[in-house]
Amino acid sequence: MEGSMSEIVKEKPIMEEVQKKYNNFIKSRLMMMEYEKKEAYLHGNQIMLDEERRLGIEQGMEKGIEQGRKE
Repeated sequence: MEGSMSEIVKEKPIMEEVQKKYNNFIKSRLMMMEYEKKEAYLHGNQIMLDEERRLGIEQGMEKGIEQGRKE
């Protein structure tokens, strides 16, 4: 990766700053732990939202069936 990164930095000098920030990030255990916590939180939220959406659709279908029977 280091070799290809050098080529990218030559082509786009701004990438040198990106590489420095990335290297600092991966060297910092605390930053990595915070990032992992955030990712786990977001993943958990997505699972919860998907389940709530599924339950909402299921309840809506049940209500629709009940209303259809009444009519």
